[in-house]
Amino acid sequence: MELCRRALVGAALAAPALLPARGFAQTAVARPARIILGFAAGGSTDLVARLLADQLRGRYAPAVVVENRTGAAGRLAMEAVRAGDPDGTIMVQTPASVATVQPNLFPAETRFDIFADFAPVTTVATFPYVLSAGPAAPGVTDFASFLAEARRAGGFSYGTPGTATGPHLTGIQLQLGTGLELTHVPYRGGAQSIADLVGGQIPISMNVLSEALPHAEAGRIRILAVSSPQRSPRLPNVPTFAELGLPGATREDWFGVLLPARTPRPIVEALNAALGAALQVPEVRERMSSLELTPTHESPEAFAARIRRDYDSVAALVREGRLTAG
Repeated sequence: MELCRRALVGAALAAPALLPARGFAQTAVARPARIILGFAAGGSTDLVARLLADQLRGRYAPAVVVENRTGAAGRLAMEAVRAGDPDGTIMVQTPASVATVQPNLFPAETRFDIFADFAPVTTVATFPYVLSAGPAAPGVTDFASFLAEARRAGGFSYGTPGTATGPHLTGIQLQLGTGLELTHVPYRGGAQSIADLVGGQIPISMNVLSEALPHAEAGRIRILAVSSPQRSPRLPNVPTFAELGLPGATREDWFGVLLPARTPRPIVEALNAALGAALQVPEVRERMSSLELTPTHESPEAFAARIRRDYDSVAALVREGRLTAG
C-alpha cells in the first residue's frame, strides 16, 4: 500500500499543469490535489476515497492522491485541511462523527469550527444502522417481540462499536422513543460487538448494516429494524424505525467532502460536479454497493444543512445529559 501511495505521489508531482483526460480539455485546478483522511488505509472511508481519487484525476485535477493522516480520532485531518490553502488542492473526506459528534463531546480537544473553517462540497456515501438480536435473545424474532421481551425482562443490554458512534446515538433515540431500559455496552469497533452478539455474550446489538448482514444471511442473528428513511434493498422485509413509530431513531450516517473555508465558489462547484460524475461511474457504484454504502450526491447547500441538522441533534443529546464523553 505504501509503495502504491509513493508511486501515486510521484506521478502527481510529475504531472503536467493541465492534463487532458477523460475527455476534459482542462481541469478545475491546475496542480495535483490531495484528499486527506483521518483514518488508516484499508477501511471503508479509505476505499471510497481511493475510488473517488481515481475518478477525479482529469475531471478535477491533473492528479489526486489520498493522504492518510491518522490521529485524534480523525481530528488531525480536519485540522490539516482547515489550515490548507483555499485553492482547491486540499480537501478532507470525513465521516459524520468527526464533523458533528466530536465537536460537541470534546470541545476542548477539537481545534476546528465545522461551520466557520470549511466549505462543504457534498456527501459521497450514506449508510444505515440495524438493530439485531442474537442467540442470547432466542425469543426475539422481530421488533414487536423485542419490545415485549425487553418489557418483560426490565430491559436489555445492547452492544455498539463504541461510545458516541452512530449506532450509540441511534440506541439513545431508540431508548427515548420506547421508554425501555437499555444498557449501552461499548466495544472497540463493530467487529467485536458483532462477534459477541453471534457468540451469545450480548442479546442485542446496533451496528452498521455491512457488519450485520453476512451473519443475518447465515441465520446466526436476526435483524429487527433499520435506521434509514426507507427500507434497505438488501432487507426488503425489515421495517424502518420510522415505520415502527420511532422517527427519532431514523439516522443515515455519511462520508462527506469539505474544502477549506474561503475556497472560491467556482472551485467548490467544480469539485461538487466532478464528484457527482464520479459517483455515476458503474464501477464506483458497484464497489460502494459491495461495501453496503449508497453513493450519495447533493448540493453544497444541502450538505451544509445536513451537517447543521446532525450537529444540532447531537448537541441536544449532550445538553440533556443523554450523551457524555465518559
